[in-house]
Amino acid sequence: MHGIVTAVSVATVLILFVQAKLAGARVKLDLYDKRFDVFVAALNLYQVDYSQLGDETTLPAVEREFVKRSREALFLFAKDAGISETLEKILQCHAMIKGYEVLQLAHGDDPTKRDQLLAHLNASSKARTEFPGHLSRLETLLARYLRFETIRGWAWFS
Repeated sequence: MHGIVTAVSVATVLILFVQAKLAGARVKLDLYDKRFDVFVAALNLYQVDYSQLGDETTLPAVEREFVKRSREALFLFAKDAGISETLEKILQCHAMIKGYEVLQLAHGDDPTKRDQLLAHLNASSKARTEFPGHLSRLETLLARYLRFETIRGWAWFS
């Protein structure tokens, strides 16, 4: 009888150990997913800005998702990582690009708005030039957080 109790106790401890390891791996994977979602949101914003795919329904959803993920990034990455600052620059580029497009649609044929349109066109062109660099910088900054080989899964002893 004493041997059965000991065997059940050992089995219970092993099961608890395995469950704890699996739960730890799951938390790490969830964190990885949340961090990767930040990059996906920036990439989606880039794709909307550089294609004709962004329509009246797509654009607001992509913008909301980007802002949401940018706010989450404040809690997912070290403050000195430079990620939040880079996301802010990406948002500024997007605002310049879309700001010109909105102004062009509203006042494109108005000769009295020519100077204003030209100024916004120049700002938009500059933003279009800078956006890919900011996205590339974001990729570089996120690399240390998204290297999948650093996400350790389950193992008996680690």
